[in-house]
Amino acid sequence: MSEAKQAGSDVPSRADQATDADGAAGDRDVAAEARDDAAKARNLEARGTDAQEAALNRALAVRDRAAAANARGEAAARNRAAADRSAAQERDDTADKSADHHWLDAQDRIADADDRHAAAARADAATDRDHAAQARESRSAVSRATQDHTTRDDAAHDRMASATDRLRAAGDRAASEQDLANAYRDEMTGTLLRDAGRDQLRQTAARVRRSGESLVLAFIDVDGLKQVNDRDGHAAGDVVLAAVGRELLANVRTYDVVVRWGGDEFVCGLAGCTLADAEMRFTALAAALEQITTISVGLTLLEADEDLNQAIGRADRCMYDGRRQRRQ
Repeated sequence: MSEAKQAGSDVPSRADQATDADGAAGDRDVAAEARDDAAKARNLEARGTDAQEAALNRALAVRDRAAAANARGEAAARNRAAADRSAAQERDDTADKSADHHWLDAQDRIADADDRHAAAARADAATDRDHAAQARESRSAVSRATQDHTTRDDAAHDRMASATDRLRAAGDRAASEQDLANAYRDEMTGTLLRDAGRDQLRQTAARVRRSGESLVLAFIDVDGLKQVNDRDGHAAGDVVLAAVGRELLANVRTYDVVVRWGGDEFVCGLAGCTLADAEMRFTALAAALEQITTISVGLTLLEADEDLNQAIGRADRCMYDGRRQRRQ
């Protein structure tokens, strides 16, 4: 076969082409109809879905209204129940208050009755006590009247015994004080012994320093006592010393300190006294003793912060100086 014939046999005929074209158009129409049917189906389905949703919404709305109505009913029921409970509670409270009032009123009446009974009992008890007290007083009056005479006698006896005891006690105290005083005093002259006298002088010195007073210290020596002892015996010398001690105590104040310092030596402390006053006192002392013996006296003032023994030593030296001047 020639190439032309072969080529002619491969080209479709126009009839076939037309047929194919008609078939394609038909297919397109079928496809279009299918699409239309699908669109209609979809529209129908959409309308069906909308209807279903609308029905569902209506059903839900009905359910919600029913639920709301039910809730309103329940709320109304609860409110009515609460109101009923409140009314019942109010009635109960009123009943309780009324009952309490009646109970308290009854208790008050009972308490008033108890108070009246107690008052009556107290009055009776008071009357009984008064009667008992009157009886006791009567018995006591009789007993006192019976005992008065004995009591007065006993009291008088007790007073007498007490007075006697007081007198004895006073005598004992005086004797004790005297014994104590004598224990510190020279038996012959009546003046203080040296140790006790030194203590008294120290106390006096401390006191005048606190008060700012003066203190005159006097050193007294009995002239010629050794010669009296040698010539007339020690008994004669003791008489001289006793006279000097007696006159010393008589010519100074009661609170001045007079000490037997040695065998024939005396020391005196005169607080608040001047040298001039002291010279007058010891001049009077020498005059009182001139029929018995003579004395030598040295006077000095205690200086501030001076040791007592130093001041007594100065008075001793003044005494010797005065004796030497007298003999010259």
